[in-house]
Formats: sequence, structure tokens, C-alpha cells
Amino acid sequence: MSPLHITDAVCESWSLDTHTGLRVCVPPSMRSPSTYVLLEQEHWLAPELSLLPRLLHGQMHALDISAGHGHYALEMARCLPDGHVWAFEAQDGARSLLQRSVVLNDFEAQVTVLDVAPADCSGLFSRVPHEDDPASVPPLAPADTSPVRTLTLDDFTAGMATRAAIALLRLDGNCGLGSGHELRVLDGAQRFFEQQSPVVLCALRGADGEPQFGLFERLHALGYELFRWSAELKLLLPLDAVHDETTFVLNVLAVRRAQQQDLAQRGLLVTRDALRAVQTTSPDPRALQAWCTLSDQPPPAVPDASDFAGQAYLQALAAVAAAHLQPGLSPAQRVSLMIDARNLLLPALQASEHGLAEAWVLIVHTLHALGQRQAALQMADELLQRWPKAHGQDALTWPFVAPQLSDLDRARSTDAASWLHQMLAEFVALRSSHSAWFDAPAPQRWQALLAHPDHSAEIERRYLLAHMVQDRVAPLAGVCRLPSPDATSNPALWQSLLQATRAMGREGDIGRTQPAQRPVDAVLQRLPVATVQVVDVGASSRGPENAPENAPYAPLLRAGRARVTGFEPDADALAYLRQHFPNPHTHRFLPAVLGDGATAIFHLTEHAMADSLLEPNRRQLDRYHHLGSQVRERARRPVHTTRLDTLIAPGGMDVLKIDVQGAEGLVFDGAQARLDECLVVWTEVRFVSLYREQPLFGDIAAQLRQHGLQFMCFAGISQRALSSWPLGGVPTPQRQQQLWAEAIFVPQAERIELMDEQSAARLALIAHHMLAAQDLCHAALQRYDRVTGSDYALRYLDAMVEA
Repeated sequence: MSPLHITDAVCESWSLDTHTGLRVCVPPSMRSPSTYVLLEQEHWLAPELSLLPRLLHGQMHALDISAGHGHYALEMARCLPDGHVWAFEAQDGARSLLQRSVVLNDFEAQVTVLDVAPADCSGLFSRVPHEDDPASVPPLAPADTSPVRTLTLDDFTAGMATRAAIALLRLDGNCGLGSGHELRVLDGAQRFFEQQSPVVLCALRGADGEPQFGLFERLHALGYELFRWSAELKLLLPLDAVHDETTFVLNVLAVRRAQQQDLAQRGLLVTRDALRAVQTTSPDPRALQAWCTLSDQPPPAVPDASDFAGQAYLQALAAVAAAHLQPGLSPAQRVSLMIDARNLLLPALQASEHGLAEAWVLIVHTLHALGQRQAALQMADELLQRWPKAHGQDALTWPFVAPQLSDLDRARSTDAASWLHQMLAEFVALRSSHSAWFDAPAPQRWQALLAHPDHSAEIERRYLLAHMVQDRVAPLAGVCRLPSPDATSNPALWQSLLQATRAMGREGDIGRTQPAQRPVDAVLQRLPVATVQVVDVGASSRGPENAPENAPYAPLLRAGRARVTGFEPDADALAYLRQHFPNPHTHRFLPAVLGDGATAIFHLTEHAMADSLLEPNRRQLDRYHHLGSQVRERARRPVHTTRLDTLIAPGGMDVLKIDVQGAEGLVFDGAQARLDECLVVWTEVRFVSLYREQPLFGDIAAQLRQHGLQFMCFAGISQRALSSWPLGGVPTPQRQQQLWAEAIFVPQAERIELMDEQSAARLALIAHHMLAAQDLCHAALQRYDRVTGSDYALRYLDAMVEA
């Protein structure tokens, strides 16, 4: 049992410290998102909390409606030593914890916790059953069925002893009165909004996951416009909730015109009008010098006149440096400079498969700063996939910007290229979701990042938490930050947890706390290798035997070592795949028809699994039982095929699993560059021409041999009797025509001997988990050991003997 689980039964709450110095009481269970997120990030996951110290000051006052455990209310109180916060919370459990937090932080004079829910009328109403946590998580306590006491904001402010000006209103509908409660709050606040003009902080989406357009329309009618907070620029940016990228937006801020002018003068907000009116701003060269000093980098050399890429990059870098550091700029000028940097580099990089790593990271930084987080993550992920091939550089050429400004404060013990690669990898891992609490636990994902000496303490926290939620004892190799008090706001907690983990490891107290792990798997788990990239062409899930969870690469996924890019042109099958495998860390599915890039005819058959780019060979199909009826053509439609080389970046295909009903040769023709890098091909092959002009097994083997891949074995062979042989009343022929098989191709010995360490490590993982080819795994580990000087092959062999 993990150290934190031990206290579940005996503690009423845990108190956790945040990085801003607050102490927050939370439920004593890892099943609570509040508890998990504070342990993981040491602050609540909303970036808008970093706005509060800039927005609130002096004798301002604030309202927090449905305050929960007080993540916002406590931070408001910290920013308002001379002001006051009224926190409304009708849920007994959350309110009790919030009241304890108020006492722990000495905020009794600054925070009033109210057992009431603002609504459209005052009275008592029955609760709507709900859970604070997602449906997949058991409730932390029995449902609260007591009535909710409601009060309109008009009645509340009328009864206040002083006519306090409310600077901020946080509006959350999770109070036990059902969805759409925010609109009821506004219905009961007509006089309030006539007398007050607070900034309104509310969730972008409602309980159904859709944007709250009804709420936004009501706020617009009250004179409000929507903004989003950029923690990178420390600015409120205008938001169009219909057209802007909002995948990762949690909250929006609504601001009236008069308050917009005040916040713009304070350097906190930019309006659309200001952006339209801003003149072209030339960066001050001193800003770039200041950037180099701040980031401890040498000033750039003047690029040669013919080096257009270098000149463009330095112009963009100067613009970004000015946006962050140049004094005297208006908010509109700062945003304009960031947009100029993005627009200067983005077209050039999109038109080229290569380019400076520094330029790609600069684009990631600008996209993230401008609120385009999804685009930034996609760009960063693509760069990570192509980094070894497209860049392969031991040193960076120019001064650079990290994905986030906070990265500049990070330790740098390795060369700049290695350090920047780690920052990029952590950016993708940490920012691809709001918290790992919402994802399936994946300790291996964090373990790979631990191998770099400059990894962050948050990587260690996430790594340990991923084990804890599975009741597993974490191997502590690589965990070196958390023992230091400077690395965490809760040093005593983490130190005790690490001590308990070491003790359980020494005593072998694994029992039910850690699933049995074979010694061989334990050896491979320590391989510091990037994710194996799997490409599944024809990823249709019709039938359980064809579903991705039963695919040959499924053991790699279960080991936390794979990411799948699947291609499926059938719309229904594609929708099913996306619905059942929504995690972007492990699966993405695209609708492309893969081939050689030419226009073709797609042949639809009575059995969708037999659809193909090739015409069914009626004469051959009718010779065998059941094939003639199943592969009977019912329709044709023209399609444009896409080359795999254009869709998968360099380094993005370690495994190719392909099932395209005879069109394998066309897919291979469009994947010449990726096949040169591919480590394993798992493909369907045929021995009889069931489709016209299809390549047979010998043709496929010869085609893949040109890419250094040789046939290893069949993974299953299908055979059929001739249709002329009666099915009943006579014996089944002992030997029938073998028609098709799953064939596995692996690198030739010469290719293995030339592999770099990462390719050899990935081949070892594929051979062990996917192919059950322990001899090939051992050979790949031998190559890895020769490159790195390690002894994985010997340890793997010893573990096999032990097993």
C-alpha cells in the first residue's frame, strides 16, 4: 500500500502547500482531482490563477460562486490583504475543507465562507444528484441530499454592511442545482450589474462539454466582451469562442468596455480595435541583447547575406525578445510583435521538411503565447519525431527561445541541443492535457523523461503518482529532485513517501501493491528510449479480432511504449476508432486513402473488410468456398491516394502494420523514405491473385528487401477448399490451398549492425513485446550495448534464464 493510501481511513483531510505559499485542505484520497492536481503541480490547473496578483490589489473585493475547495478564493485573499472575498459554497464537504483552509492561512478577516448558492430567487431547493468527479471515479462520500439555500446576488449586495465595489466575480455552476445554473445567477443579479462592473471569470464549457454560448450571449447583453489569459505574455487576449482555437481553454474572462481601458493602461489587456490600429513596431536591438543575457546565451553572429533562413530567424527572435523584454511597448505592440514572429517563420517551415531546430521551437513558443496551444503541441510533437533525422545537430547555431519562459529558470547541465530537446519533450508531455489525473496512468511515459539529467521535479512527481494510483511501487532510479527542499512546496511529504517506497522495495512488500512483473520486462522497462511509432494502414475495427486492442502491437501499448497513427478511409469505422481510442497520447486516426499518390478507383464489396484499391479477381475468388460471395463488388468510387511519405514525418514510423486487401505494393511505393527507416513490417500477403494485378508474397518480399527488410516468419496462414468440393457428407481435405497470411519482415543483419542506439532500443522493444522474438531482441540489445557501453543484452539473457 502506498504511503498516501495508508492515511485514507484515518485522516479527514490532507493539507498541501502550493508554490504561492498557500495551504489548501483537500480530501484524503487520490481519487479527488483537487488532491491529485495539487500533488502533481503544486497549484491548481487553471492558468488564470497567475492573473489574479496582477488584476487584484488594494482594497478591491471579490465573489467566488461555487468556491469548491477554495483554489480561487484563497488565491484572491492572498492578493487582497486589505480587501475581502465572499466564497459561496453549498456543498457541505467542500465548504468544511475550505473553512479549514481559511483558518490555516490566517484569512479569517479576509474571507467569508457562505452556506448558500446564488441563484435567480431566494429560498430552499432540492439538490440535483451529481458527482464532483468524472463518472468513472467512485464518489468520495455519500451524495448530499440536503436542500440548497439560495440567495440572489441582488439580495446579497443589498444586505451588505458596506457598499463594496466588486472587482472580480468568479462564476461556477457546480453547486448542486443542475446544469445551466450560471444563467440563473445572472437572472438574480440585474441590480448587481447595474451597480457593479466586475471582471467575470467563468468556465468556457458547461457540464455537457460544449461552450456556454447562452451564457456568453447574456454577458454580451450586459456589455461584456470575452478574453483569454496568456500566462506567457501576461496579457488578456480577445477571444472568439466560435472561431478561435479553444481545445485547451478552461476559463474565459468577460470585461466591460470601461474596465478594458483601465486594464489596457495597466498593461494587462489588448483589444481587437487596438490590434487593428497598431502600427508596425521595430524591435529595439537591445531587447535581443537582454534576451541573450537573461537566457545565458552568447549574442548571435551577423548572418551572411545569402543566409535567408538565418536572417529570417534572427528577425523573428528579435521580435519575440522585444515582445517580452522591451520597455515602453503597449499591449497591442507586444502582441503584434509576437504575431509578426509567427507569420515570418511559419510559412517557411511548413514548406520545408527541415530547417533550424531553433526556428521550430520559436514557432512553438509563439503559438503557445498567442493561445494556440493545440497547434503548438502538434508542432512540438512533429519536431520531436523528426529531430534526430532532420536536425541531428550536436550544437545549436543561434540563440534560442524555450517553449515556455519558465524553462529559462531551469538548470542546464548538458549541451544546449540536448537541453532544448528535453524542454520540448516535457512541454508535450506536460501540456497535452490539463492533468495526468484525466489520463490513463502511464509510468513509462514519465520514466523516459527521467533519464535526462535536467528533468524537472514535476516529471518526478508525475512519475511517482502514476505508480501510486495503480498501487505499484515505483523504481526510484532517476528520482533525484524531490529529496531536495528547494524542488517542492511539500518536502516532508515527498521525503516520507520516498522513504516508504524504498522500504517497500527492500522488504519485497509488493504483494497486492504491485502487479507481478517478469524480470525480462523489468530489464526492458529501464531502456531510456523514445516511444515506438506504429503506423496502422487499414486500421478498421470491424470484428473483435481486428480491433486495435487486439492488434499485434497491443502489447507495446500495454507496456506504455507505443503511439499509433492509424489510417482508415471508411467513415463509420473511423468514427468508431476515434470514439473508442480518444487519447491523443496513444492513438490518432486519419481518413486518408494511402497509395502511390495517384487517382484510383476504390472497389466496395459486400464484405467491407474486402474493400480494395484493386479490382476483385472474380475467376479466382469463385474457385474457393465463401470467397466469391464475400468479395462481390457492389460499387466503385474514384479516390485520390496519398503517399505515406507525405503524411508521416521522418522518424515517425518504426512499425508498419498493413492490411489493404492486395494493394500493399501501392502503399509501399508511396512510402519509400519511411521504409528505409522502418524497423518492422507486419503485412498481409497473398499466394494466389484474389485481386487483379496484385503483388504476391514473392513480389512483396523482393520489394521490402530493397529497404533492408527480410522475411522472418508467418503469423498465421489462411486456407480454403475448392468450391467444387462438397462441404457436407465427405471428409475435409487434409491439405487445402493456402491463400493468404500475415507476414513479418525485420531488418537484415547488416542494418542492425549500423543502427544508432535509439533505433536498436526500439527494435528490442518491438521484438520482445510485439513479435515474441527474444533472439532478435537480444541481438538488438547487443547493438545497443556496443553503441552505449551498457550491458542490457547480458541482463536480458540472465532474466530469460531466470524466467
